[in-house]
Amino acid sequence: MPQDSSVRRNAQVLRHHSLVVKVARAIHARLPHSVELDDLVGVGIVGLIEAIARYNPSRGVPFETYARHRVRGAILDGLRAADWVPHSVRRKAQAIERTRKELRDSGGDLPTEHDMAKRLGIEVESFRSLARDAEIRQLLSLDAPIANDNATPLVEQVASDGDVEGGVGETQLRRMLVHAIRALPERECTAITLYYINEIPLKDVGRSLGVTESRACQLCSQGIKRLKRRLARVA
Repeated sequence: MPQDSSVRRNAQVLRHHSLVVKVARAIHARLPHSVELDDLVGVGIVGLIEAIARYNPSRGVPFETYARHRVRGAILDGLRAADWVPHSVRRKAQAIERTRKELRDSGGDLPTEHDMAKRLGIEVESFRSLARDAEIRQLLSLDAPIANDNATPLVEQVASDGDVEGGVGETQLRRMLVHAIRALPERECTAITLYYINEIPLKDVGRSLGVTESRACQLCSQGIKRLKRRLARVA
């Protein structure tokens, strides 16, 4: 790289360093304390450098918007590569979702904390602690794009109008979204959970639901529209 290009790149990195820190802090707030903020910032800087190298102003997208996506993606990729989610958290998340599905299948309604705790044979406070741990993975997944099928994270799809994020903080928005997903009609809830949270391809989502890939896509779209309406009402 010519020296003048390197100087311009370094100047841009310094100019947009605060953007990297802001994105890293938003993600760090939803992670275990063992994950260091500085590590996220370091990975985010790599994403910023890639954004500087690949940015094409002719596409009409502001650089800050493009860079934010690249930085967030780099941090999420780094977290996945590091496999930061403890096995215990995964087991908790799986146990909670399995129990929730069993109760919903048997009763039809969304189970309460007391229902869940009773089925798991634990106190309500213990269940709440389990749920907080399990929620870590869900909250992060809401920020993650599905590489081959959809480049837009779910949290941005439901908050794209700006009216939701204007009324609540980022972490609160994601918590609201997690609860709103659980309250969706069963097939929409399953489709969105499998596709966005578990990152299962639409073809396999359809197979799990006994429907075609296009029908699975429709269920996700219907669920997203319902989520947008529900979140807009509480913002």
